[in-house]
Amino acid sequence: MKKLLLLLIVALFVPFLSVSAADKDLEVYIFTSTGCQYCAQMLSHLDELKETTYPNLKVNEFDLRADPSNYDTFRNYQRAYSTTADGVPVTFIGNKVIKGNLPNEVDVALAECNENECLNPETIVEDYIKANPTSEQTASKEKSLMGWIVIGVVVVGGVVLLLSRK
Repeated sequence: MKKLLLLLIVALFVPFLSVSAADKDLEVYIFTSTGCQYCAQMLSHLDELKETTYPNLKVNEFDLRADPSNYDTFRNYQRAYSTTADGVPVTFIGNKVIKGNLPNEVDVALAECNENECLNPETIVEDYIKANPTSEQTASKEKSLMGWIVIGVVVVGGVVLLLSRK
């Protein structure tokens, strides 16, 4: 009976003890441009890694030529990572910035994030933006606050006006 109980406990907890490369989510954020041969090579390398080594690899591509609004996202990543990377491809993995077509550096960064817990680049950027809003973001918040103040004054004024008529 004790052996059966021990076997049951082991069977229940063993799946939680091991985390393989297949179980870990890895996210890559890459900025590219349509027609860039180096970008195509880097994307091909990432696809190969997804097929062979990291099945849970998620590649988030931002094509700067196909969608100009991606420039704002790119600027946010530059600010958050304190990088002046101007060309493409630029790849963000954990806290690493990889400028250019450097598959070996991507391999090292992914291996590190697979072994150790890495922050998602998107989380790094979101945290940075919250802590360091741009002047446009600050102005937008101030306008929003002013709008709520005006609405509050109008509502209070309306209530006072209605109560004074009775």
